Amino acid sequence: MTGDPDLTGLRADVAPVLDALCEVTGFRLAALLLLRGEGGEVVAAGGPAARHHDPVGHLASRDAAERLLERGRGVDGLCFVPAEAVDVRGDEVWLADAAGDAGDAGDSRDADSWRPADLLLLPVRAGERLVAVVSLDLPGDGLRPDARDRDGWEGAVREAAIGVEISLDRYRLRQRAALARDAGRLARMAAAEVDPQRLVDVAAARLREMVDAQDVLVVLHEVPEIASAEPDPTLAHLAERVAREAWATGRVGVVGPHSSPEGLISGAELALVREAMGLVGRATVLLVPLGAGPDCLGRITLVRGPVGPDWSSDEIATVRQLGEELGRAVLVARAYRQEHELVEYRSRLVTAVGRELRPPVAAMLEHLAGLQDAVSAAPEDDVLALQLASATGRISRAVQRLSGIVTDLISLGLVEDDPALPSTLVDVGAAAQAAVDLMSIRALRSGVEVVERAEPQRWTRGDAGELERAMINLVGNAVKYTPPGGRVEVSVRRDDAGAVVVEVRDTGIGLSEADRSRLFEEFFRSDDPAARAQEGTGLGLAIVRRIVERHGGRIEVESTLGVGSTFRVLLPGAEPA
Repeated sequence: MTGDPDLTGLRADVAPVLDALCEVTGFRLAALLLLRGEGGEVVAAGGPAARHHDPVGHLASRDAAERLLERGRGVDGLCFVPAEAVDVRGDEVWLADAAGDAGDAGDSRDADSWRPADLLLLPVRAGERLVAVVSLDLPGDGLRPDARDRDGWEGAVREAAIGVEISLDRYRLRQRAALARDAGRLARMAAAEVDPQRLVDVAAARLREMVDAQDVLVVLHEVPEIASAEPDPTLAHLAERVAREAWATGRVGVVGPHSSPEGLISGAELALVREAMGLVGRATVLLVPLGAGPDCLGRITLVRGPVGPDWSSDEIATVRQLGEELGRAVLVARAYRQEHELVEYRSRLVTAVGRELRPPVAAMLEHLAGLQDAVSAAPEDDVLALQLASATGRISRAVQRLSGIVTDLISLGLVEDDPALPSTLVDVGAAAQAAVDLMSIRALRSGVEVVERAEPQRWTRGDAGELERAMINLVGNAVKYTPPGGRVEVSVRRDDAGAVVVEVRDTGIGLSEADRSRLFEEFFRSDDPAARAQEGTGLGLAIVRRIVERHGGRIEVESTLGVGSTFRVLLPGAEPA
């Protein structure tokens, strides 16, 4: 029997059913053949002889099993196929390893005696589809079954069929749960990767384990050189075209000896694929598009060998969903890369412009100072000197303004190192109200109620634009991570120590303890699938923290996973002069 560890639970479930069936029918060995892929193999055994025999062999295909059942003679739910109707070589049927039990097989010259090639089969179906076969062998009396056995076997056979169906249902549920668990882990791992090459490597390795694939190929169309294996040049263009059409129509492609993706590939193309991949009679391929929104960003190709199972509907659905998850991860990685490059470029540009402008501006100021000294020494009635004094005054004001711009550019590049506190009075309540007003349309569309409770004229000193941006980020974050029907409360007050306190409280998805410890890091994204489902670069809260600290304040967060979060900003209070 196969050593597949996923079948351990199935064997434990079905063994008592097979034992009971043997006890009632008098047969010493019962085997369950699970039909997977292009054939069926023995996955479990029961009965007294199961302790001494390891059943081997297989059915070549579902069609072979159906042909055998058609040749047989029904005994209630059981189907007896006499040895003379069995083509052992052509049907590749299961036979018990009955060495040493020839005496139990009866006299082969007696028409009623059980022969080694006789088959007694119980078909198990899911709807109209044959999914498994129970085969009985080694009858205790050495005789073939006949009509006299019907009354005694009817109830046991019916119960056995139900028991096998229940065991197979449990097996499929365990497979589905394992797939979902592994898919969640892979999605989280992929979402945490910001390097496309690493993302592809992780996805390919985990997918190969998850779905028991012989080979996995993950290709990003925007960077086709990044793949888990080098694609066949003759198939790369065809695979990309099929992936794009599959994404646009919400489909996947399955290619095998007896299957093809209708409407996605022509007959000539199908022949090319089968020849190039060596599929004829040997393997099946599942092609799943990888994308996000309207864009197909790549493809996932999974190859199974000849003894592998069919691509189940659960596996196809899981890989298809992973194609969407990986597509979003690619977009996040791209956004991270673009944002990171933009921040670095902006910083270099600002610093370079400021440094290049500072020397000539300083020189202009120095020469203007000397010119003004010379003009001031001229007689008061010197008309030319008066004209020069007026001109140099205007030039001086312009250069002073240019000098201020240069200083601002340099300060912008150094804001992290020198978070100077602006001195303008800012009404924090007004900034919060502006943020609520701006987010009201998004909240309405999301079905989230936003309530604002701001005490009037709660002042701090700083930059009104920056503080308003911080409020917008906090309120927008709360709305984004609060499901429909939830509530966001925004309040502004003065505490006993005189600080201005801004609280944004939501009934959203909440945060884990691990996420709270890294929440304000640049580009940080939670591993929580519910949070990953929302688009973002992980910069919003980092910007809030930078602005708050620049204004001499601090930010705190309280959160319970699945219940909601409260973000609390404390700013130094101020009063108008």
